[in-house]
Parts: sequence; structure tokens; C-alpha cells
Amino acid sequence: MLKRYLQVAIRNLSKNIGFSVIHILGLTIGVASCLLIFQYVNFEISYDRFHDQAEDIYRVPIRYSKGFGQFEKTASNHPGLGPAMKSDFPEVKSFTRLLHPSTIGSKLALTNINKGGQRLTFNENKIYLADSTFFSIFSFPFISGDAATALDRPGSIVLSADMATKYFGNDDPLNKTLLLNGREITVTGVMENVPANSHIDFDALLSFNTFFRNIRESNLWIWPEFHTYVLLEPGTDPDVIESRFPAFTDRYMDAIHKEHNFRTYFSMQPLLDIHLKTDCANEITVPGSQRMVYFLTLLGVFILIIAWVNYINLSTSRSLERAREVGIRKVAGATRRQLISQFLVDSTLVNGVSILLGLTLARILLPDFTTLVGKHIGNTLLSFDLLLQPNFWLILIGSILLSGLLAGIYPALVLSSFKPSQILKGSFYRSLQGISVRKTLVGFQFVLSILLIAATILVTRQLAYMNRKELGYSKDQILVVKAPVIQDSLTFVRSNVLKTELSQLAEVNALARSSEIPGKLIAFRSETRKEGLDREYNTQMFLHSIDDQFLPTFNIELAAGRNFAATDSSRIFNADNNKVLVNEVLAASYGFTDPEKAVGQMIRFKLGTIDHKAEIIGVVKNYHQRSLKEAYGPILYYFPDYSNWSYYSINISSSDWSNSVRKVEEKFREIMPNSAFEYFFLDDFFDSQYQAEQRFGKVCGVIAGLAIFVACLGILGLSAITLSQRTKEIGMRRILGASSKTITVLVTKDFIRILIIAYVISLPLIVYFGQQWLTNFAFNSGLSWQIFTLPIVLLLLIVFMIVGIQIYRGTVLNPIESLRSQ
Repeated sequence: MLKRYLQVAIRNLSKNIGFSVIHILGLTIGVASCLLIFQYVNFEISYDRFHDQAEDIYRVPIRYSKGFGQFEKTASNHPGLGPAMKSDFPEVKSFTRLLHPSTIGSKLALTNINKGGQRLTFNENKIYLADSTFFSIFSFPFISGDAATALDRPGSIVLSADMATKYFGNDDPLNKTLLLNGREITVTGVMENVPANSHIDFDALLSFNTFFRNIRESNLWIWPEFHTYVLLEPGTDPDVIESRFPAFTDRYMDAIHKEHNFRTYFSMQPLLDIHLKTDCANEITVPGSQRMVYFLTLLGVFILIIAWVNYINLSTSRSLERAREVGIRKVAGATRRQLISQFLVDSTLVNGVSILLGLTLARILLPDFTTLVGKHIGNTLLSFDLLLQPNFWLILIGSILLSGLLAGIYPALVLSSFKPSQILKGSFYRSLQGISVRKTLVGFQFVLSILLIAATILVTRQLAYMNRKELGYSKDQILVVKAPVIQDSLTFVRSNVLKTELSQLAEVNALARSSEIPGKLIAFRSETRKEGLDREYNTQMFLHSIDDQFLPTFNIELAAGRNFAATDSSRIFNADNNKVLVNEVLAASYGFTDPEKAVGQMIRFKLGTIDHKAEIIGVVKNYHQRSLKEAYGPILYYFPDYSNWSYYSINISSSDWSNSVRKVEEKFREIMPNSAFEYFFLDDFFDSQYQAEQRFGKVCGVIAGLAIFVACLGILGLSAITLSQRTKEIGMRRILGASSKTITVLVTKDFIRILIIAYVISLPLIVYFGQQWLTNFAFNSGLSWQIFTLPIVLLLLIVFMIVGIQIYRGTVLNPIESLRSQ
């Protein structure tokens, strides 16, 4: 019996090859799209799960009361936290801390001198200091060396596999020497590269005691820049630890709280929550978004549902043409059970073929999809065990089988319930039951398509707004060269010589030295207040060291006062009455709503551990130090007389950029022979902040395109079915004088009515979710008219084009042939 059902199913597929292609193609695209999206979602939720003790690892972030200048909650903490928790909480088995050297003012350069005496030097940004316990808590596999002791001794470094190859080629680097800023360090281990799904991303780790030999220095309760992780005893309730934190902070920080009039709050953050659920600043890597994961999951489900609805709708509508077949089979003695079985076999065959083709298509498109999302989510669908997860298969196969069941059983139940005489007379064609189901399913497709199109337009417009908005400075024609990392007694002289030599190049309009550049988070934060006020009035601000050419190089304007002059440079660590610039936000925080009134005023600001007195000589107009996702921040600018700059920003006017870079490199290598030459263009660097939004926009666009394509397949099939069912009506109308245009509008209006209802349903959803997404941006484009009008206009055009073409093809037939067809 099953064999006969299969034969009939295959015969039906081959007999109606056009509709079979539409059925299978729609489901194949739906399955492939869902697989790819779920591969990405699975990658996002897999972060840090590869660690053996992941369930028992927690990070301890810190939050301050508003009395401390409204600091954000930060992922880092005080260096004394880890040792104190190990001492005071029996539940804490171990702790480890991570610190980026830039937070202590250190930039790192590694040098390998080979046997021939050649120097290989690179500036490195992904090296962290770590406690010796790091590898006993986290499971990063070693290739060579002993993970248990690799970070015990001062001057020890553990390299990733790529870093080892970079400096030593194919040689074994274990126990060999590198120069760290000219100082010898020993390679004590080589580990596998950090997995892509790790929130801790590094190329090498230095032993914590390389920089902190005195244990007292590393146990301070100031300087909250240390990422602290604790390993708890299995079964420990983190809420119990958190309940003891108030007494714990009083024990260690009570004097600091009273002196500065603020409170500190610690919390236990599970390792597995960090990537998607964090609300902390100062993260090691850019975190993901749980809302984004939910959204992409919905997109994957939506496109599968569209394909599913499309298949059910077409199968149901197509089954009407099989009504006479059902009637004849019932007259011949077929039972209702046999009819249902035949429809189910038809559906199962189509769904089975679609699953196989969907898996194949997903595998083929995976490399391109990986490029689209900008993350290495795997080379195969097994990379992150997606196809090995029972839940995934349960959802996927369950959905497909359910769609097959509904598509097969619904028409079978309805058709088999009619009497043979009713079916043979075509009574079901006029059944409101069949018509209402089709309309509901088509409307559901339209709602999802409208939402996807609106999301794509919203993201695209926000990206265009961010790219178009004035930033408050010029980022074009700016070449940024990283300053030398290796410092010696001649660095100050060489820095001045380099600036002079580069300034004399014909292509160079201006050159500035600074600690930071626009587009980068300012690393140094501190406190400031008006002169004469107590410390309780301290407010948060960013510290930015610049020279007198910084503002003109970037074309940054002053709201009041003057810029630095070369004579304003002073040894700021040793002297009071220094001159500083502040931006408009910081001036307002002092109470100066008019920038002019801030000029000449005296303030206090903390640099290091010392309060400095300074005069405001100018107020800088607000500009976007970082992306438009963030509001303007308070910035204080000072002009130090020392050479520890991080960047040389060069304003260049040249059409031959490669030649200009070559000239700059020649000068740099001539004056700084032992330093690595690294450069980038500021506009590319700034725009890189929007990569996540750009990728999101592309993903939305692709998914919306696929959803519309699948929906179009459904409209194409339904319009063809409608045409075949109304052939006699169309013939009669033509004989009575109706034009092709009139008939096209008559038949198309049903789709238009459904589309308008779907649009009305979609509007509040567009408003709600659009406003929610825009809250991620301090500066946004808002909900423009295009978001509300373009989806409906686009779908109207698609409906008119597809349905109109189908109907028009029917109207050009000879009316006599139309009447004979039924």
C-alpha cells in the first residue's frame, strides 16, 4: 500500500512540475536559511562553554553610587578583590586577574633577534597580564609547556600558536627569549589559538608578577581596572556570596568610601552570561546582544514559517483541483483513511526532499554567510555541534513534519468529508472554509514580509544617518601612525625630530601627537571639580593628552577661549597652575552653561594620585569621540612636556596615498630604527565601530529578500491556481466585453485587501520594535516615513506584477477555450 502511495505521490509531482518546483524551492530556502541563522545563534550562545569548569566560574564587576560621579558599572575591579575573596570566602577555590598593560600607561613591543642578528619587532595590543592561576581556572589547551607553572615566574610569557609562528616560524619557541620593550622575557608555554567563541581574546599572556613584583602593589583597593574571576566550589550558591558583599566592602573600603563620599557594590556575574547578558563597560571584547540573538532566532523561525505557510497554502489550494480525483476515488470505494494517507505521503515526500536539499544548500552557502556576519561561525554545520543537538533536530523536524501533516491532512479531512456528488459538482470551490484559510495564511505571510522589509529600511537609514552626520572634526585625509613603543633616553629627542621631519614633507598639512584619537575609547578616566569645592563634588571625566597641533589637525573648533600654544607645555606631574582645555559637556558639569564664563576659571583634577590645580584656557566644542551610539562624554585636555605619545596624526593632501605612506615610513624607520611601523587611516578606523550594525543590516536585507522571494513563490502559485479555478468566469466576462485591465483589477483586489489588512496589523509592531532598537543609539534617525510606506508600496508592486502577469496571460486566451476548460 505504501509503495502505491509513493507511486501516486511521485506521479503527482511529475505531472505538475511547476507547482512541485515552487513547493520544494520554497521549503528548501526556508530550511537552508533557518539552518544558517541557527548556526550563528548557536555560535553566540556557545561562548565560553568550552571551559571545563565554566559553570563554577564567575566574574566580579563593580558599580558605584551616584555620589562618585555617576561611574558606569564596569567589568573590571580593584586588584585587591581577588586575594581578599580567596581569604574571606571559603567557597572561593581560586581567583585570577587580567590586566591590559595600556591601563598602567604601558605599550608593548615584542622583538625576536634571530641567529643572524636580524630583528623582528611588532607592536602588540592583545597581550594581557595574568595571575599564575589563570590556566587552572580556564581551559585553554597547551601545545607545549606546563600550564600549571607557565605563569609562576616573573618575565614569563605564554604565546598562542599564531603568535609563536609569527616570531619563531617553525622553530620550537619553548624556553626561548624575546625582548619585551627591550627587556628579556622567556617563553614558558605555547597554547592553541583562543577559540572564536571566547569572551577573553588574547595573543599572549604575561605573568602578573612581571609588572607587580611587590605583592602590596597588586592588592590595592583603588585603580579598578583588573578583570577578576573567581572559581567557586561546585554547588555554591552565588547569591550567598553576594549577600555577604556589603560587610565585605565595609571591611576593606570603608575609609575610602568615607573620604570620597561614595559606595561600592560588587556582584557575581556567571561566566556563561558575560557575552550576551552583560551590562558592563570596560569589557575585554565587544559583547554580543541577547536581544540580537532573539531577533535572529525569530527571523530564522519567520522565514521557515513563511515557507511552511506557503507550502500549506499552495498544497491546500492545489488540493481543490484534486477534488474530482477524490470524488472518483470515493465512488470507487476509497476510504477516508486511505485518502488521508495519500495526502500525508505526498507531503512527507516533498518535505523529505526539501530537508535534504536545504541541508546541502546551507553547507554550500556557509562560507558566504560566515563572511556576511563577520564571525568565524564554523566551516561545517557540525562546527559548533549544531546538528548534534537533539533540541535543534526536534524543532526542525517537528516543524517540517507538522507542516507536512497540516498540508496533507487539512485538505484530506475537508475533501473526504464531502459527499462524492458534491465534490464532482465542485461545491468545495465555493466553500468559505477553504477561502478563509487561504486568506489567513496569505495575510500572515504579508505581515512577516512587511516587518522584515521595515527592519531592513530602519537599519539602513540609521547607518546612512551615522555616516552622514557631522562628527565635529575631520576624519578624512588623516593618516595615523602608532608612536614608538620602545622607549629609551633618546626617545624624546627622536620624537621631536620625527615630528619636524614629517612636517616638512610637501604632502603634510599638519601633524599632531596625542594619547588618543577620535574613534577610540579614551583609556584614562579620573575626577575633577571646581576649585574651592570639596571632593564630594568630584565628577567623572576622561583625560586626554594632546599637543598644540591636535585641534587644527582635526579641524576641531573652540566654543570659547584659545587653543594650546607651544609655550603652554609643562611638566604637569610636578607643577600647579597648569593650563587645560575642557569640552562643553565638562564645562557644563562645573556649572558653566555659557562656555565663555568657563574661560579663566580654576579647577582641580586628579592625575595619578595627585590633585592638580589648573586654569581653563579654552572650551572645545563637543565632537563625537566615539560612535553615535554614545552620548558626548566629558573630556579634559592637557599638554604634557614628555614624549609618551601614542599616536602621530598626519593631515595629508595627496592623491597618491601609497607614495605618501612610503615617504612617512622612510622617515619613521630612519629616525626610529628599532620600532615597528604601523599605520591606519582614521576614516576606516572610525567606521569600523559600525561593523556590527552594517552586518546586521546586511543580514536583515538578505533574510528579507529571501522571505519576499518565498512569499512571491506563494503568490505566483496562488495566482496561477486562482486563474485555473476562475477560467470559465474570465471567459464569460471577456465575451460580455470586459477588458484585460478590468479583469486583472477584479482578481487582484482580493490580494490587495489582504495586504492592506496585514499592513494595519504590522504598523504597531513596526513602531514598538523600531523604537526599542533605536534606543541603542544616543543619536538616531528616528522612525521616518520611508519605514512605514516603502514596505506596503514594494509589496503592492510585487502583487500587481506577479498576479497581474498571471491574470493577463489568462485573459489573452481564446474565450471559447476558457469555457471548454471547465
